[in-house]
Amino acid sequence: MSHAMRPALVLGASAAILSLGLSGCSVLSAITNRTHSTNLKVGQCIQVPDGSTVYDVELRDCSKEHTGEVYYIEKITDATLPDEDEMDQMMEDACFDNFKSYVGKSYSDSSLEVTAMYPTEQTWAKGDRDIVCVALPGDSTTLSRSVKDSNM
Repeated sequence: MSHAMRPALVLGASAAILSLGLSGCSVLSAITNRTHSTNLKVGQCIQVPDGSTVYDVELRDCSKEHTGEVYYIEKITDATLPDEDEMDQMMEDACFDNFKSYVGKSYSDSSLEVTAMYPTEQTWAKGDRDIVCVALPGDSTTLSRSVKDSNM
């Protein structure tokens, strides 16, 4: 199973959107600190994948260097996979509406950015219904603590 990934930077009314595919291999999680992209949980710190396709997501201790933290997961209740525009809107609504309650500061006042992972056609067919919201450092560096209640 895989998730598609969309980094989103909102400046005023415009959004810059890029797309990356994610998939995972649960066998690796027993050997390394990796997990399937569809198994992420709120509060996990991760290395946000580079490239167009990856096979798993590396988990990190939040007190060690990492590039993102899962802060919200929204269940899609639609009967069919939303189209790209609908998915973009759902991602924005889920991630931006729930940012402040986790970080402690509104997205517009934050130094953090947001990215999201969401179902692909293949994962939807296998029951994946999650939009996974991830906070990232806004200056393309790394984090070395949790963003939860950080007011960053």
